Amino acid sequence: MTTSAARPPASTGVAAFLRRSVATPSDALLTAVVALVVAAVAIPLSRWALIGARWTGSAEDCRAASGACWAFVGHKLAFVVFGLYPPNERWRASIALTLLVALIAVGIGGRFSRLAAAAVAVITVGWVIGMIVAIVAEKPLW
Repeated sequence: MTTSAARPPASTGVAAFLRRSVATPSDALLTAVVALVVAAVAIPLSRWALIGARWTGSAEDCRAASGACWAFVGHKLAFVVFGLYPPNERWRASIALTLLVALIAVGIGGRFSRLAAAAVAVITVGWVIGMIVAIVAEKPLW
């Protein structure tokens, strides 16, 4: 004879999150207030950043637009990323930035952690080989 016991509610997932968020009247009120605040901020922000944004064009076009000026950001992206670093030396900063992003991905874990770990290993091995070649040749690689 088998008895079917009631399954306990799931402790993870959307249903469990909603159950915890409205467990008491004060939790339900706080959840509703936070949802309203998030909506009050997210809707105008998305209108400004995405819908009313100017993606291409000149400074005059951006002044006429009601939203963000992403054309300016695209035009100044190299300055935002590299600052005043010399243009012919930016490859070094690019390698350092790539290594930083890969290390962050390894630290976060998840789906791409193995790929990021492989990228870190390849960059590190390449750097070590480059240093060995520079020392053996007694001439810096730059």
